[in-house]
Amino acid sequence: LALLAGLDTEAITAQGGKPAEAIALLALVAGQDVEPAEGSDGTDGRWRIARTVAPDRVISTVDPEARHAHKTVERRQDGFKAHVVIEPDTGLATMVELTKAAGPDNSDATVGARLVVADPTIDSPAEVLGDSAYATGDMLAVLEAKRWVPLVKPWPIRPAVEDGFTIDDFTHDPAAGTVTCPAGVTKTITKTRKAVFGIACRACPFRQRCTTAAKGRTIQLHPHDLLQRAHRQRAA
Repeated sequence: LALLAGLDTEAITAQGGKPAEAIALLALVAGQDVEPAEGSDGTDGRWRIARTVAPDRVISTVDPEARHAHKTVERRQDGFKAHVVIEPDTGLATMVELTKAAGPDNSDATVGARLVVADPTIDSPAEVLGDSAYATGDMLAVLEAKRWVPLVKPWPIRPAVEDGFTIDDFTHDPAAGTVTCPAGVTKTITKTRKAVFGIACRACPFRQRCTTAAKGRTIQLHPHDLLQRAHRQRAA
């Protein structure tokens, strides 16, 4: 920040080119990992390491497009992500794209959906193979529109209470716009795609198997909830 304060940043930025890019990168690096210290407004020079991770965090001044990535908690890497569509019988790569290693626009499913639709070698009908990273609702919707069969492992669904009810134990009626819980209580789906059971949970005999929330159970439905349910049933 002291270095930036000593430069005519407006003039450098106005001229453009490499110096302007360097100024922008310096400003980004200066601020992405720190925050004002407790009780500071950021003008008294007191800072601390940020207690969070900056979105789309730049990890290299040499290669500003590089990002942190992790396939699992244990498997971490820095750099970029390669997305490859492979024809399984021949092993030929038919589509390839290199993206940043992080960010929602660069997720496996987002890029995968774009690549399979653009792949001129895929004929209908087709089966699309992939791991659970490709089992998002949006990806399933893309494949459904193409009438392609998704042979991908479904995302695991976790109950709110260990060994308790999952979202599949709640009946979703799209025609009526309702969700019914295992105890038979039916609630209307809100505009934000929620079913709020609230006070109905107080005397419910299944509460201990359903929720620990003081205000009762709330179900949040994905826009492609029905596709995800059908996909889990197919996989089972």
